[in-house]
Amino acid sequence: MDRKLQVLIVDDEENIREGLKYLIDWEANGYSVMGTAKDGEEAYYICRKKQVDIVLTDIRMPVMDGLMLSKKLYEEMCDIVVIIMSAYKDFSYAQEAIRYHVQSYILKPINGQKLCEELQQILEKSSFSEKRKSRREDLLKKIMFSQIIPEESADIFNRAEELGMELKNAMFQCMQIRWREKEPEMSRQEELLKNICIYMEKERQGYGCLDVRGNMVLLLVWPMESEQDSFHRLHLIKEEMNRNTSQNILVAVGQCVKNVWEICKSYRQTNNMYFLNLFQNGENTIFCEGLIAHRKKGVVAEIEKLFSFIYAGQLHEIEIFMDELGKKAINEHMSKVEMYGIGQQIFGRLEGSFDGSSYGEVMEELMNLQTISDMIPYIKRGCLKFAAGRKELSGTQQLIKNVEDFIEVHISDFQLNTKYIAQELGYNSAYMGRVFLNEKEISVKEFINNKRIGLICRRLTSSNEPIAELAYEAGYQDISTFYEIFKKIKKTTPREYREINGA
Repeated sequence: MDRKLQVLIVDDEENIREGLKYLIDWEANGYSVMGTAKDGEEAYYICRKKQVDIVLTDIRMPVMDGLMLSKKLYEEMCDIVVIIMSAYKDFSYAQEAIRYHVQSYILKPINGQKLCEELQQILEKSSFSEKRKSRREDLLKKIMFSQIIPEESADIFNRAEELGMELKNAMFQCMQIRWREKEPEMSRQEELLKNICIYMEKERQGYGCLDVRGNMVLLLVWPMESEQDSFHRLHLIKEEMNRNTSQNILVAVGQCVKNVWEICKSYRQTNNMYFLNLFQNGENTIFCEGLIAHRKKGVVAEIEKLFSFIYAGQLHEIEIFMDELGKKAINEHMSKVEMYGIGQQIFGRLEGSFDGSSYGEVMEELMNLQTISDMIPYIKRGCLKFAAGRKELSGTQQLIKNVEDFIEVHISDFQLNTKYIAQELGYNSAYMGRVFLNEKEISVKEFINNKRIGLICRRLTSSNEPIAELAYEAGYQDISTFYEIFKKIKKTTPREYREINGA
């Protein structure tokens, strides 16, 4: 076994509880007494909160007896093995116990040798600990690597609680470990993972597994109140890894997130850090939080300025901006993949203005370019062509175009609504809304939602990003509102839309 099986002793008599703790050499037999309980209710609470493999329980107790405890454990935590103890030679109790898959029925007074034999038989015929380990790994992989929607979180929390995983009222962070040189044999990797997982679970730091490529991935779980202490915790985990391996490892740490459905985002960030080869200058640990702060201050944050120049038809400003973008991209050591992402952001908004070329064709041409120095002029030409085609408008048409352009640039702002747009553009809110509705035959609010849902639909069919993340990036703070709007416009759910149209 990977670890000693955890035993909970349950009896309403303290002397019996204490006696059973010393009746046999639990450790020598592969077990560890993790605690005791005075009745079934207390035992049930412990089983929900901690990792318990075997419950050795009296049958007659106040508050909640052994049979009711067995029933609840069978219905809610079926991996836990129950052994019933009773001083009563009553067959009806044994029959009732069998209904709840109780593994053994032992008469008091308990004989040490008999108890050892019963435990050995259970150990030989049961793979419950391996089943629990497998179920935990399956759940962990679903949480970290798969698409999760907020509606599933209640089920995720319930399943985690059954398996002794503490995920409620917590923050989450993914950490991925790869080897700088030749990777050790899989058995060595699994040994490292096992030791780190034992340490993390003991210290209540989180859980770990291997991803589909065999890389070691940890899900760090921080209590909400210890956010400021996260770097200290990460340092302790790294120290434990260093003690367990002589290999030169590379550690990527994703963003800290506060929802289960955002965990896969943190995991994907760790993959991107390896993919973009961000380990430089001898660094062996990269934190996504630092990269994001850096990028927000750099190139990406200024893209919104470009759109204001484009929609205003300011060709000279576009020229200057793109030249500066090229310099910054080189100075900040941006990769071709990152520049392609910027191209996606720009051309995604200019879609429909490519003179017969589709968005996909334009992006394919961009990706085929060999260097950033080639990509910048290509993006610049597209921006200039769009801006040059802008027509001078006046009166009502100008108002409509100004509103549309403002929405285009600020589509992801949470505060985007009719009142906010009117305030920013200097219009009367009621007048602007009425003119827009008369000319477009759709309200400003509906126009915003159609734009956002359109953007999300393109991302749904071209990526496997979490639906909640896409909604958030498109400007929806409340996920339930997003689902309601999406279904109203598309007559289907986001998940069904993705399945039909295929990412």
